[in-house]
Amino acid sequence: MPQISVAILTYDRTDYLREAIASVLADKDLDLELLVLDTNSPVNVKEIVSAFPDSRLKYHYHPVNLGMIGALNKCIDLCSGEFVLILNDDDRLLPNGLKRLSQALIDQPEAGVAIGSVLLIDEKSQPYGDKQAVAAEDVCVTAAAFYRDYITGKIPVQPSTIFVRKSVLDEAGYYDGNFAYGPDMDLLLRCALKSKKVCLIADALGEYRVHGGSATEKLRRNAEVGVGYSCIVEKQYALAKEAGIFSADELERVFKLAKRTVAGTCVSHGLDCFRNGEEKVASQYFALAKQTAPDLAGKFYASVLRCATFAGPSAYDWLRSIKRLFV
Repeated sequence: MPQISVAILTYDRTDYLREAIASVLADKDLDLELLVLDTNSPVNVKEIVSAFPDSRLKYHYHPVNLGMIGALNKCIDLCSGEFVLILNDDDRLLPNGLKRLSQALIDQPEAGVAIGSVLLIDEKSQPYGDKQAVAAEDVCVTAAAFYRDYITGKIPVQPSTIFVRKSVLDEAGYYDGNFAYGPDMDLLLRCALKSKKVCLIADALGEYRVHGGSATEKLRRNAEVGVGYSCIVEKQYALAKEAGIFSADELERVFKLAKRTVAGTCVSHGLDCFRNGEEKVASQYFALAKQTAPDLAGKFYASVLRCATFAGPSAYDWLRSIKRLFV
């Protein structure tokens, strides 16, 4: 049994897949298996995998498209290692990333999860914005502290540097098919609830690709980001309450802040959609913001109008016309 299992679910992304595979296999001395799951992709994934002469690389074909969640759970089922990482087929790991993640869990046996910071890259693999740091320095925090800071938006996590003990995954359950957006967030929070500690690594251990063809970008365009985020918070309230990781008062404070974070995210995405001429989707985001944090509706509306002032009279008039979505 290998120490580390890395699984890549792929569908119709040949160039990025090559880069993802190469980034994992670059660490020659790691005891790992790299599993590539092909769910009936229209491109020849097997041919791409065969171009890498490495015995650690294993190709798995499924004749039926399982959908994203079904395929992700199939990836976990295929993993036989002590530690598991699910790598997006358009992302890349950085040299020594897996070593750092595995060593963190070896050094901290009470930690069920280790997470690395990431660099953002664009569709041409060029730098895109600043590093998304999960911590200012390497630290192992209590699971409750991580859970609180993550669900309230204080820790930016990208899925391709989430490293989990397989035993914790088995206990937490796999990806929830009820979420089109954020199944990785929901699963990570459940893994935290089954752990005593979470390791956060300040250095960038992976690269997260920002591009128009990503699943997240497609969901953003129909307001699924806001809907999914809101549903995750509702689900997690019940789970955190049952787990007893917070006092009753702290539980209410954490989830009030979490709902405000969801609402703020909805307003931000709504403004982005508005600037792109997607007024219908913008309206959906604004309505969800009010529903999620009604006590902040007036402040959100004032913020929106300030932004609209710079977009011209027609934009200002349209945003005034949807005041009902806020107040």
